[in-house]
Amino acid sequence: MLFPTVIRTYCLLACTLVSGVATSSEARYYPPPSTLPFEIGTEQFHEDYLSLRGLEGLHIDLSAVLTTGQDEGIIIPETLEQQVRDKIESAGLFHLSKEEMQVTPGQPMMNLWPNYTGAKTTKDNQSDPEDANACAIPDNCTNSLWVGFSQAASLLRQPENLYRLNTWGDGDDSQQCIDRGEWMAEAVLRKVDFFIAAYLKAQQDLAPVVVAKTSDIPELCSQSWLTHLNVFATNESTINEHVKPIFDRMITVAERCNNYNYIIETHADQRAGPSYNKILTDARARSIKDYLLSKGMAYERLKMRPLGESAPITQGSTTADHAKNSRLIIRPAKLLEFQNTELDY
Repeated sequence: MLFPTVIRTYCLLACTLVSGVATSSEARYYPPPSTLPFEIGTEQFHEDYLSLRGLEGLHIDLSAVLTTGQDEGIIIPETLEQQVRDKIESAGLFHLSKEEMQVTPGQPMMNLWPNYTGAKTTKDNQSDPEDANACAIPDNCTNSLWVGFSQAASLLRQPENLYRLNTWGDGDDSQQCIDRGEWMAEAVLRKVDFFIAAYLKAQQDLAPVVVAKTSDIPELCSQSWLTHLNVFATNESTINEHVKPIFDRMITVAERCNNYNYIIETHADQRAGPSYNKILTDARARSIKDYLLSKGMAYERLKMRPLGESAPITQGSTTADHAKNSRLIIRPAKLLEFQNTELDY
């Protein structure tokens, strides 16, 4: 009966060697990443998460997490599904069922793929010393989680732009052989938190930044901006000289951001009637457009959205309230959004 003993010894030796290799380097599972084809900090690097703007919900597929590992005795905490739902809903998102996701534009879905190797565990989450097939050496376990998020961004809010969450080559991993189910649940929640952080950042960046001087013009191509400066005199549509450098700076940024077009959105306060304010904001938007055209911007890159007094920030009637409501917003837009913009003049 020497043969089984030889196999057992070979199995122990092989697992020991693998374990030694696995802990010898931080890059033990994956090759070093290739050099990025663009400089970190450029538009290409920053813009992918922005396609999460306006996302209302997503489907998170936990089926593999809940079932994989059952044969190894790995038990996922029963509370995981509710914890994931609570996190998603607390961020203001709907936790979509698979059926709801399938009829949602873009079909936003997060997939999670767990992987376990090494010693089989018993019902109390301890290594099983009788598991010869798994080379049951203490601490010879690997637990890994891979995550991917997908949506058809061109059907949603940011055409030609796709948020890519994937952890291939950078997933969570652990070598613990106890409490493997608890570790996996914590890894899932970490990845959900990572996604929520990107989503919230996209919603925050959706709000225009306030521009008070030339240097405030955002460098990020997709970032909209607004100004409450006295661009025009009261009841006038002629641009004041002191704000023209801001538009000159905008033109410089637009030359670099040549894959974006621009929507000129003008707002009035409520001191005059709706008809008058609509005419006034139309004239002001046209004045800004004409100035930009005179400085060399292409006609097809500009559209106007004069909104009159229809979208006030505040309902107050003080001088400060009127100053907040009377504003200019410049909104960068990619092709599909730009083509679908209403109120084009």
